[in-house]
Amino acid sequence: MTAVRVLSYNVMSLRMSRAAVVDVIRAAEADVLCLQEAPRFLLPQRTLARLAHAVGMVAVAGHARAGAVHVLVRPGTAVVSAGALRLARDPAHHRRGVAHALLEIAGVQVAVASLHMSLYADERARHLPGVLSVVEQYGAPAVIAGDLNEQPDGAVWRELAGRYQDAYAVAPDGGGHTFSAQQPSRRIDAVFVDRAFRVVRAGVPDLGRAAEASDHCPLVAVIDTAP
Repeated sequence: MTAVRVLSYNVMSLRMSRAAVVDVIRAAEADVLCLQEAPRFLLPQRTLARLAHAVGMVAVAGHARAGAVHVLVRPGTAVVSAGALRLARDPAHHRRGVAHALLEIAGVQVAVASLHMSLYADERARHLPGVLSVVEQYGAPAVIAGDLNEQPDGAVWRELAGRYQDAYAVAPDGGGHTFSAQQPSRRIDAVFVDRAFRVVRAGVPDLGRAAEASDHCPLVAVIDTAP
């Protein structure tokens, strides 16, 4: 088995405890981190670089002006291609985007996308084709992870779950509610996995300081990418 640990985590722009965020990410021991709500103001690239260094990872995709979503990986992970897509927006709403990368892990290519969907259902629906096209351009099995701002009965969630495996629904391990971290009652963060891979387990791990770190819980999916 070639196990890859994917962590999806909305860190609330580090507005709570940066030290707790670092502790949570390090404890998750992820190979790939799909980060949402990274700091977008006041030297965001430097802040992201410091966070990446503190957790022992490397930022390889994303941009503050493309929705403040990023993909980070363990040092030494082969990055074939990477980029960030800014999604069209209503001027009254927050900018949304997708950080995407084609990685090679243990000889297997994996397309990874980190996203943070809109608070508005109609905007989420408009953005979904762009999300899918940027992932599918790589022609490799994909993992899409992020904050969907809707629950599994939402239209965008259902569409993604029809195309990919909803990791927690397929192989639940512990709790699945990701919001809020202080009183988890809603599943609004997800990891979707190509059917070419096997989901070993997925869920919200007990990492101690999650309630101090962000308003979202971390979500970890363990994926077997072996043919």
